[in-house]
Amino acid sequence: MNDTAANEPESEPTAIYSPAYRFNTGPITAVKALVRDVIDNRWRIWESFKRNFQNNYAGTILGQVWMVILPLVQIGVYVLLAQMRVVSRSEDIPFVLFICIGVTVYGMATGPIQDTMGAMRGESGMLSKTNISIITIVLSRFAQLVWDVLVRLVFIACVMVTLGVTPGWGVLLLPIALLPVFLGALSAGIILGILNIIARDVANTVGIIIRYGFFFSSVIFPLPKEGVIATILLFNPFNTFVIEIRNLIVKGHMENITLFLITSACTLLVFLFAAVFLYRSEARIRSAL
Repeated sequence: MNDTAANEPESEPTAIYSPAYRFNTGPITAVKALVRDVIDNRWRIWESFKRNFQNNYAGTILGQVWMVILPLVQIGVYVLLAQMRVVSRSEDIPFVLFICIGVTVYGMATGPIQDTMGAMRGESGMLSKTNISIITIVLSRFAQLVWDVLVRLVFIACVMVTLGVTPGWGVLLLPIALLPVFLGALSAGIILGILNIIARDVANTVGIIIRYGFFFSSVIFPLPKEGVIATILLFNPFNTFVIEIRNLIVKGHMENITLFLITSACTLLVFLFAAVFLYRSEARIRSAL
């Protein structure tokens, strides 16, 4: 009897999942889940990425020419205004570079917010009927944003060559410096996108803030570096990212790297919160769509 019991295989431990099992999830588990979803669905992201990008210019006569023209139109408008002295110009950075870099960085800092919110609402049918992860749908919508940034970066490089501006070796750190910009925008987009499902007023409010925030983020003209306004701007992450990344590209170094690192650290905390928020609420988001 004892020999028989000893030869019996041990039973596997049983995992019991409750409807709210995700609510006890920590940030590490949530981030791992997001990364795993991205890796597992990388082919889907790439195919959707290409399809969305091609659809943006389908049916147009100029076709791929618009791919270069449209990303530069906004830059051209503000360069013209600066040339006409309608807006003030920087004294230590050529105004063309000042505006080009400002528009590019601000677009990177705000574009993912709007694209993420639009993906959650615009792809509601797919999310409610399939098990495709939300982060997969979101990243698939970034085709136009990535292309616009690349076109503008190439244009910035051409302008620097034309003007004879030689950046320092610090510009090699640009990809690392841009990472917190993208993570912060993606995180804000996730949080605001979830809230927008509950109340669509969120999208309208965010749109207004982004439009007016453009003029309070040192994008097209320099803002005061002293006084009450300068103190308030310390809490504007868009302003910090625009100024310091512009300095990195043109001068090869950041003038206030401490503020940049603090802002980046806060961005990381927001990303961890967004990952947990999305992981815990994904099932409810699908049922609410």
